[in-house]
Amino acid sequence: MCKVMDKNEQLIQLSERGRFWHLDFDDLSPAEQVFRAIWELEGEVNNGGFEQYFFNSAGDTAFAVVDALKAIGAYDMARIAEDANRVFPCSLPPRGREERQALLDSLDREQKAFLESLDHEFYGYPGNLTELLYDYVKRNLADIPGATDIGIY
Repeated sequence: MCKVMDKNEQLIQLSERGRFWHLDFDDLSPAEQVFRAIWELEGEVNNGGFEQYFFNSAGDTAFAVVDALKAIGAYDMARIAEDANRVFPCSLPPRGREERQALLDSLDREQKAFLESLDHEFYGYPGNLTELLYDYVKRNLADIPGATDIGIY
C-alpha cells in the first residue's frame, strides 16, 4: 500500500529536495525566495524565537520575509514579522549576519521583551502557514523546480 503524504510532509520533502539552500537567495526564482524566506522564519522562530531567527543565518532573508508572507496571504504573520523587524534601524534587518548580530547584542531589555512577546504571537499561528504555503507552491509550480516530483499538483 502506498502512503499518501500530507501537505506538511510534502513541503518538508520539497525543502529537502529543492535547491533552496544550494543557491544564493538572489539566484532563486521569486517563488523559491518566498518559500525559503518563510521556511527559514518558521523553523527558526519555532526553535528559539525571533532573537534566534535574526542571530542565525536564516535571518539573512529577514529583509524579504514580510513580503513573502503577504505573497502567500499570511497577513497576520506578516504584521508580526514586520513588528519584529522594527527593532532594527529603519525597520530593516541587515542582510549581513555579523552586522545583524551586533545590533541584536545592543538591544535593550525592553526591545528583547518586545521580541519575546512577538514570539508568543507567532506561536499562536494566526493563519495556517502550511495551507497557505502549500497553496502558494501549487500556484507557482512552474517556478519551483521539484514540486511536482513529490506529488504537488
